[in-house]
Amino acid sequence: MFARQNFIELTKVSESFTHKIERVDGLDFDIFFYRFATFSDFKNNEHLGSLEARGIVFLGEKAFPAFHKFFNWKENPYTNFSVEDDEVLVVQEKIDGSLIHPIVVDDYLFVKSKTSFLSEHVRAGKELLERDDRKKRLVFDLYKDGLVPLFELVGPENQVVVRYDRDDLVLLAVRNVYNGEYLPPEEVGKIAKEYKVEFAQWKEIPFYRLRNILENEKGMEGFVAFVNNNFVKFKTKWYLNLHSFISEIREDVIFYAFLDDKIDDILINIDGEKKKIVEGIAERVKEVVNEKVRRALELFSEYRELGFDRKSFALKYRREELFSAVIGKDKEDLVISGVVDFLRKRYRTLSEIRNLLSSYSQKT
Repeated sequence: MFARQNFIELTKVSESFTHKIERVDGLDFDIFFYRFATFSDFKNNEHLGSLEARGIVFLGEKAFPAFHKFFNWKENPYTNFSVEDDEVLVVQEKIDGSLIHPIVVDDYLFVKSKTSFLSEHVRAGKELLERDDRKKRLVFDLYKDGLVPLFELVGPENQVVVRYDRDDLVLLAVRNVYNGEYLPPEEVGKIAKEYKVEFAQWKEIPFYRLRNILENEKGMEGFVAFVNNNFVKFKTKWYLNLHSFISEIREDVIFYAFLDDKIDDILINIDGEKKKIVEGIAERVKEVVNEKVRRALELFSEYRELGFDRKSFALKYRREELFSAVIGKDKEDLVISGVVDFLRKRYRTLSEIRNLLSSYSQKT
């Protein structure tokens, strides 16, 4: 099901998708993921595996899938369907943490986050796995059966919005390494109980009760439901309010939501003509951001050619707008983060952001 060449082609036809090679203990892992992507990017490139470009890893031609990309209810045509009040959904509380994706190669354990083997989250997650014999045994046993478990790292130091009192790895799902199928929730529960590990439980609930929870519950992000043979996100009003999502269409709010990868949480709160306007602005923001990233990576390539010599690079490129996003960086990921930081600091007001988007529209 997973062909590395399709993902290589995906990165060529759409700059919203990228990949990188990370060398870990002598092995070169190829990681594919999206960057500043919108619905159209996923939809137009489904045949190349766009929905799987959310951290899928290849070692040579062997694939190690993570979670595929899924969306909020009514966010876009993938999830724009009706649910009757008395319809019973199978839901799992959405854990608020960071993905931990274990990978086993020749009886050796590797761990990655959504897009890297080298992050602080990875170090914390691997340490938890290594010192917990039950979780470690679960990982190795599942891999022998062609299955990959996917965990969420939670804890006081890994708070995104919801706070957890202790560090832990919570089992979220189990996928078939070869065809990407997810084990049914009841099977995941059986595995978790057999190995005595923490897992995010699934439960059945009528939609009218779920809607009541989403309206009134505090201190939780929401739920993931399995509907129409796909995962769908339902988020609580409390969680969405924490991010101050829009009641009016303003380019600055959309701009910052896009940089925070939160545009999907805006789209679920609006519909009709207003939604089309927001999607149009988001597309313009995407083009601007991708142009800035493209230029920054060109500068980074020059910086690397200079042997990361700061003085030589500064003499040649100090007048470049994105100089600060590149200087001192030794990885493309850091450059991209530098671009995002630059955009936040450089464009602070509504008028500045409108001028930026307007000037880009005139160019194109």
